[in-house]
Amino acid sequence: MSNSGYDDVCHTELNPTDRNKDRNTKSHIWVKKVVGLTVVKVFFLFFIVFLVYLPTLRNGFVWDDDSLTQNVLLKTGSGLWKIWTSPSALSEYEKHYWPLVYSTFWVEYKLWDLNPFGYHLINVFLHSLNAVLLWIILRRICVPGSYLSAVIFALHPVHVESVAWIIERKDVLSGLFYLLSFLTYTHFDSKVSHKPSAPIMYALSLFFFLCAMLSKSITVSLPLAILFCIWWRRGRVERHELISLLPFFAIALILSAVDVFVYKQQEPIKTDLFIIGRILLASRAILFYMGKLFLPINLIPIYPKWAINIRSVGQYVFPISLIIILITLWLTRKRVGRGPFVSILFFIVTLGPVLGFINFGFMASSFVADRFQYLASIGLIALFSAIVVKIVSKLGKFQIWIGGFLAFLLLSMFGILTYKQSTIYKNAETLFKYTLSKNPNAWVAYAFLGNVMNERGELDMAISFYSEALRINPQQAKIQNNWGTALYKQGKIDEAINHFTQALLIKPEYANAHYHLAICLTQKGEYDKAIKHYVEAIRINPNHTAAKQNLEAILKKKLK
Repeated sequence: MSNSGYDDVCHTELNPTDRNKDRNTKSHIWVKKVVGLTVVKVFFLFFIVFLVYLPTLRNGFVWDDDSLTQNVLLKTGSGLWKIWTSPSALSEYEKHYWPLVYSTFWVEYKLWDLNPFGYHLINVFLHSLNAVLLWIILRRICVPGSYLSAVIFALHPVHVESVAWIIERKDVLSGLFYLLSFLTYTHFDSKVSHKPSAPIMYALSLFFFLCAMLSKSITVSLPLAILFCIWWRRGRVERHELISLLPFFAIALILSAVDVFVYKQQEPIKTDLFIIGRILLASRAILFYMGKLFLPINLIPIYPKWAINIRSVGQYVFPISLIIILITLWLTRKRVGRGPFVSILFFIVTLGPVLGFINFGFMASSFVADRFQYLASIGLIALFSAIVVKIVSKLGKFQIWIGGFLAFLLLSMFGILTYKQSTIYKNAETLFKYTLSKNPNAWVAYAFLGNVMNERGELDMAISFYSEALRINPQQAKIQNNWGTALYKQGKIDEAINHFTQALLIKPEYANAHYHLAICLTQKGEYDKAIKHYVEAIRINPNHTAAKQNLEAILKKKLK
């Protein structure tokens, strides 16, 4: 990777020198050819993405897509206002403060209601756009193999989860604003701030970063990514460049704090991991993600959860291996360039929020997920592409044929794997049965299969799935609640009450468990107890319309 100065841009692609007398005419013809080729390349990126994600366009809703399908905020005119101003209202569906994502869903609900095709189409379009932006950015900062990187990013199977799962709009939307922010910052140059466009580009970069953080807070590392890029290109970071990034760090700090606060109010996560255990976890996760990038097979929505044991000597292989890699790249930076070290560092830092140093909700199910490396993967993909292009360029007259063949082989393999992986998101039943075939201890898969059967009315089957889920992970209030609803439908009121009570023992601030328990108590004629639980449900969730209506009805009944 090039170590050219920060001000350098690959102008050779855009401004060829023509010393002939008809320079203007030839330059005009050359520019037309470049523009034409660029349009073809952009079209090709969109074409291949839509081709490999065709199964996705026929898929339905899965997993946590009920955050969309059951979200009453999307169905009312005032819902958009509440999405932005009332985290408590949004938290019934989304435990993070990412209002921009749900704003797009609000608009789409007005356009095509709950037709999954529209939502899938937008996800695929956004991913295509991200691939194009990645190409533009890498070309602008002179990374060899920029187009190859974009094509690999577009087709790589680890990104299927982010694209094919509707609710993971978070990844592709935050990715769009992250890349736009990075791109506009590269157009801003504090050394030529007298140019009229400089402050505009700077303001746009800040605005896009704000949008990225309001879509998904994993984008928090963007200011560091910009610093890495500056250091890679110039070998130093100057004071005025650090100053220009201070507002980015401020936005990152403030919105991260808001997001963490909102999340902890809804679902505080506790683990028994201390610092050494977290280091073991983080290093293993980093190497796991690297492995999936270079060998994307056996991709699973829920990977088996590792047992972290600080007394196991074998587990220290992961941090030691990672340290050796980083030290080697640092010591060889003058010989091989700063690019490899920066690429790995970018990969690690971008993954930082989901490496286990900070608790996050999915840790209850697994320590890793493909969707977590949607942006981080750019670092290793760019490094791989740059190495491939440089090696192929040394093959002389055979480089076109050999390079073309290798690219076709690699991209065909990725395309086929992505197409196949997209099919498992057809519906919830397909997704979770596939998950259990690869990971029999995925309690989340059992729980959601139970929900599918519950909705179908296959209640005995639903209960068997709930039972298996709780066998693996007994401390799940939501599963106890759902088990109770299945029993209620069977007319087993006392057994249902027992499960709703168990749910509240696990999570006392669980509005739906209070609500369902109140319904059962009403059926038994225990109105005073029912009223208390309706009141609790409304206290916890002031937007619980059904609880309000039932409470009003029971109070009227008591007054008669």
